[in-house]
Amino acid sequence: MLQLIGGLLRNAEKLQRKLHSHQKPIQEKPLTRKVVLGSDPIKEKFQMLLNQQPELKNWLNRLKSSKNFDQPSSTQRLPSGFHLYTPTNHHQAHRAFLNLRETAFRGMVQNLLDSKCPAEFTQISPIQEETPSPEFLSISKKADRNFVSKTLGTITGNTFKIDATGKQVVFDYEDLLEFAGGRIAEVFGQDYAIIDSYERCVRLPLDPYLLVTRVTELEAEPHQFKPCRITTEYDIPKEAWFATDERIPWAVAIESGQCDLMLISYLGIDFQNRGDRVYRLLDCTMTFIEALPRGGQTLRYEIHIDSFAKHGESLLFFFHYECFVGDQMVLRMDDGCAGFFTEEELDQGKGVIHTEKELEARQQIQPTNFFPLIHCNQTTFERDDLLNLVHGNPAKCFGEQYHQANKNPSLRMAPEQLLMNDRILNVNTTGGAWGLGIVESEKKLRPDDWYFTCHFYKDPVMAGSLIAEGCVQLLQFFMLYLGLQTLTEDASFEPILNLSQIVRCRGQVIPSDSLMNYRLEVKDIGVDPEPYMIANIDVLVDDRIVVDFRDVGVRLVKKSHKEIHQQIPLQVAINSKPAFDEVAVQNFADGSVAKCFGEKYAPFDARPFTQRNPCLDLKLLTRVLEVFGETGKFSKPAGLLAEYNVAEMDWYFADPSSITPLPASVLIEIALQPCGFLGAWMGSIFEFPDEDLHFRLVEGHARLLGRPNLENSKILTKVQLDRMTRFDGQVIEHFTYHLSTDAAHDEVFFKGVALFGYFPEWALERQRQRYPDPDWTASPEIPYLDCPLNNQLDLLHQVQIDPTGGSIGLGRVVGRREVDDGDWYYPSHFHKDPVMPGSLGIEAALQALRALAEGSPSRSKSSTVDWPLNSEWKWEFRGEVRPGTKELTVLVEVTEKIPQGNQVEWVANAIVTRDGKRIYRLPRISLLV
Repeated sequence: MLQLIGGLLRNAEKLQRKLHSHQKPIQEKPLTRKVVLGSDPIKEKFQMLLNQQPELKNWLNRLKSSKNFDQPSSTQRLPSGFHLYTPTNHHQAHRAFLNLRETAFRGMVQNLLDSKCPAEFTQISPIQEETPSPEFLSISKKADRNFVSKTLGTITGNTFKIDATGKQVVFDYEDLLEFAGGRIAEVFGQDYAIIDSYERCVRLPLDPYLLVTRVTELEAEPHQFKPCRITTEYDIPKEAWFATDERIPWAVAIESGQCDLMLISYLGIDFQNRGDRVYRLLDCTMTFIEALPRGGQTLRYEIHIDSFAKHGESLLFFFHYECFVGDQMVLRMDDGCAGFFTEEELDQGKGVIHTEKELEARQQIQPTNFFPLIHCNQTTFERDDLLNLVHGNPAKCFGEQYHQANKNPSLRMAPEQLLMNDRILNVNTTGGAWGLGIVESEKKLRPDDWYFTCHFYKDPVMAGSLIAEGCVQLLQFFMLYLGLQTLTEDASFEPILNLSQIVRCRGQVIPSDSLMNYRLEVKDIGVDPEPYMIANIDVLVDDRIVVDFRDVGVRLVKKSHKEIHQQIPLQVAINSKPAFDEVAVQNFADGSVAKCFGEKYAPFDARPFTQRNPCLDLKLLTRVLEVFGETGKFSKPAGLLAEYNVAEMDWYFADPSSITPLPASVLIEIALQPCGFLGAWMGSIFEFPDEDLHFRLVEGHARLLGRPNLENSKILTKVQLDRMTRFDGQVIEHFTYHLSTDAAHDEVFFKGVALFGYFPEWALERQRQRYPDPDWTASPEIPYLDCPLNNQLDLLHQVQIDPTGGSIGLGRVVGRREVDDGDWYYPSHFHKDPVMPGSLGIEAALQALRALAEGSPSRSKSSTVDWPLNSEWKWEFRGEVRPGTKELTVLVEVTEKIPQGNQVEWVANAIVTRDGKRIYRLPRISLLV
């Protein structure tokens, strides 16, 4: 028997090579960009790389208690219908055969080793050396599935069969079950069969955490690690085991977008991993756009892999997804980063280590307080206490003073099977850096708990979505503890809409861990417009922070408030497919211009740079609803209607002292960015096709007509191209714009004029000489005051305030900014052609004017500062701030003070200099202070 086995082993390599003799070995393209993992988000690591090499696109859209167990395994408490994946009889028999064969093989090899057979018998790994040909594309396990190769960038995709619900699909639920726990080759085709021989490979979770019903679109090419996409759907059961009053929990909403796993597997990552590396999430940002979906609805996830990079020997990929119910987006995940790691790499992880910047920012926090609305003397709670909250009975948990006579029956935590906290160790209502409270808890772990047995097959690890659910439950607990439920009736727990919740994963929770701890620190509590709480949470295993959640937010919402229904009415002006959707707009920002406007633009993709719209944080254009005109015909009228979705928690709302209704630079960018898009659509960059033309703002003026509430609204921008002038290798275009909202699209609240130009490098240099150096500078007798630097739009480092200075004695202020090549706006504006937006120069001048008006650079949070209505602002730009700039200076003189009730309108003019050279002139700006 041993001789027979030995002969088989000696010939295994020849046999394997013969089987694959018709295949060509894949020529792997080396990924040369490398980063070193640390505690910072991976996105920030690549930001540094992007600053060094702006042409590189590294990221898109946009990183103790006892161990004894006193509870039975949760697998003993699974409800009806809550079961682990059970394959068909065929699959059961096949898996039994594979397990038997594997056991027998390992035993025989061990016997061979023990019998001291020649070493060649122990070095048989032909499977590890063979890689299928990149030409293969056989995903059909049925002969009638004729795969047609897809073209990346095509939004339609192909369908292959009809699933049990009558829908055309690429993969149905049976395929997904097979992919989760069966043979990969049964789903993707026999060219993937080698993957089934590996101990571990990329899998979807098994039932009950397999939260995908079907795959409807797939646009990807095996062995082609480039941008691709997959569209999936999940039919939420009417009476799901995980739901509360038919609402799904956070965990299910997040986890249902799990098919980035299937997409990266289809690309062929396991041909490289060969069973040695496993998938782990590193970074992501979650944002809820609407209320939690309900049973009976279908969630559609559009999942995109955006780019790839190499970390050591591991491939990293960057991805995002958007979740829809009908046509309404309800959730999005941005800045996703995942990688593949060996056990040794995972074991050596040090967890999340807070950076010096984070620690310094923490020291600057000014603590406040929030007095509990109900007082509870108890500060520790056991699992049975928490189960009372699962069942909606806070009085049994906290005391009779919490009895509400059934006023809020839906304020319950997720069902027991999803309870991710077993014990509250400490509650401190005044603890933490913000003084708003700390809660510490623990979750006891057992290796046979359901979440290990289903996530993943042969690679058990706690799902990040379940850890996030534990964080949310801790906020829910503390909100009830403080008595916030007394401020509302018939409410439910909902996420705070448009609040970006940042996740960093630098460790894992696996079956060998016995305990997981949460440490929650509240950073904000409020009661208007509804009770809410925002907190940061660290998740620890053995005193090591494995997951770090930032800005997790929960609110109490009356159930009669806006809910997502299966049939969602479309918004005004969005009754048809937009002329250019989010994908097209993103491509024009930092992707392929040809994929936005058509193949005619393909030559510009190969240039060092070309005209772009801003991206990342400065991308303030969501979609273009319609365009009119004829491309290339500048003698005829042309225009467009654009839309921008304002999120109430977007980054520019972080400063509570900002000018209303929006920071000036943000509102100006919302108006100007559709102008650039219209100019590109018209074909302006073809006017001088042999020149590399820079797209720059030249002049403009704007007037505010009203102050609508813009939070969580849609801004409509109507733009018209009035005229175009060509001269001496340059192009100047004149635009007018009008802004309204989707709630009142006929009521213009902001309007203005903008002149943009297309300039070769020599023309920009000539412009810089137009303005003379400033004839007034800072006073040597007046000291500079340091400015607060809390937000991205804090643009000045120092100001010099002279209340009686200036040509007419009404006041003068000088502001300074030390410019760094790593400043956040360069990668955003523009892709491969970095320059500071002129709108930020206007913003800096306004901040200097406000410092003069208030007498201090520390902007008041108690008084409102407005853009005066019907007060026109003007600007002229004849230079720019590029990388290499050392200092930006703004010099502002007050020309008029106009009383308006309890406020005063400060009118001024200003100049902006770059390293002592004047580049901007602002003939008129104003603030109502």
